[in-house]
Parts: sequence; C-alpha cells; structure tokens
Amino acid sequence: MMRLVVALLVLALGVLVVVSMEAPEWILAAAGSDWFPAELGLGAERVDGLFDHTNLFAAGLLGLTFVGLAWAVWRGAGRRAGEGSERSGSRRLEVLWTVVPAGIVVHLTLAQIQARDAIAADARGGEGAGAPLAIEVEGVQFDWRFTYAGADGAFGTLDDVTSVVDMPVPVGRPVELRMRSVDVIHSFFVPELRMKRDVVPGTVTPLAFTIDAQDHAAAGSPETLELRCAELCGWGHYAMVGRLLPMEQHAFDDWQARAGAAGFEAEAMADDVEDEG
Repeated sequence: MMRLVVALLVLALGVLVVVSMEAPEWILAAAGSDWFPAELGLGAERVDGLFDHTNLFAAGLLGLTFVGLAWAVWRGAGRRAGEGSERSGSRRLEVLWTVVPAGIVVHLTLAQIQARDAIAADARGGEGAGAPLAIEVEGVQFDWRFTYAGADGAFGTLDDVTSVVDMPVPVGRPVELRMRSVDVIHSFFVPELRMKRDVVPGTVTPLAFTIDAQDHAAAGSPETLELRCAELCGWGHYAMVGRLLPMEQHAFDDWQARAGAAGFEAEAMADDVEDEG
C-alpha cells in the first residue's frame, strides 16, 4: 500500500510540474492577456511558436521521466530487503535513450534554422514595404546612440541626424541596423520584436526588423518600446536603456527634418563661438 501511495505522489508531482510549464499561457490567454509582451515585429510569432514547440518537447520528456521514476518506486519497493536486479544493463534502452534525444535535438535544430531564415525574410517586409531605413547604432557604456543619414542618403556627412537614447522608426518600413560597440560587448534587445543581437567591439553587427502595422494597431499603438542592453557591460549596465519610438512615416519624416534643422543650428552656433574666440 505504501509503495502505491509513494508512486502516486511522484506521478502527481510530475503532473503538477508539467502542467505548470504550460498552464500560465493557457490561463493568461483565457483572461485576455499575453504570456509574452505583444508581438510587434514581422516574424515575431515564429519565435513564440518555436518557444512553444521546444517547451512541448521539454514537458513531454519531463513527464516521461516522472513516469519512469514512479515505476522505479513501485517496482523497487515491492522487492524484499536486500534483493536486487539480476540485470546489468540493457542495450535496447541504451540505444533508445541515445537515439531519441539525438533525434529531438536534430529536429529542434532544423526547426530553429528554418525559423531564422523565415524571420530574416519577414524582417525585410516583403514587396511594397519601401526602401529600408539604415541606422547606425553605437553602444557605449552606458548609452545607445543612433545616427540617421540625411537627405544625401550617406553617413558621415553634415546632414546626418544623431539621437541619444531615443530611436524613432517608421511603422511598416524595413529597418536595417549597423551596430558597433566602442568599449565592451553590449546586446541590443527589444522584447516586442523578439530580437536580441550581441554588439561586439571591432565588428559591425547587422540586424533587420519591421514593425508590423496591424500588430502595432492591435496592441494599442504604443508610442514607446523599451530597448535594453541584455549583456552585463559594467557597473552602469542597469541604466543602459533606450527607447524605440514607432511612428507613422510622415511623423518620422517631420521628426528627422526637425532634428536635422536643430543640428545645423547647434553647429552654426558652435562655429560662431569658435570664430569669436
């Protein structure tokens, strides 16, 4: 009787743990809330689907582990004291628990490669999305700096627009980031886009995304998305937070024009001060 109780307790614990891996998503979905932050980037749903797919395998394997543990408790408790098994091993079991996990790993690897390629294609926005907006991103302890090309479309010229902390982007238009770090490794992460990319000193790291107009509207058209550094980069890592500002194309054009004009005025004032000196 006791071994039955213990085996049932092990099974009950297994059920509780496995359900806890999936239940939060079901409960929040039923309540009209999201398990993750709202998906705003094209291809973001593929990341969530891949997470659920991987989590399903993990929950299944964990459930089988608890079943095996309960069976071992039931079987072992039924033996007389001091009695052991005459088996020294099982080739079939060894092959099984080698081949099956290896197959699962291969399957998940292929699924991730397919998702990565599909997300990269989605991030370009498809036909009719317009010309990509190129932005140079600089990570430095402990700020994000963003540079936009001016009317000439070239970086490193007088009409460049530079913004610190805030990164305005047009909704529905592909954005291509060229990211650099001037000191240590940083990591560009916007949860709503489901994208995170390390920014490594000495190299240019590309990242492309498009904010989906329909998803943005469905989420209540948030005006600000938090941009975090997801790599411990020093004592001020906690403060390295930027803001991604989704806006309509016309609003973005107005912002860029105002920022460019302000930059020219500031440069002219600096030149006047230098001449007076």
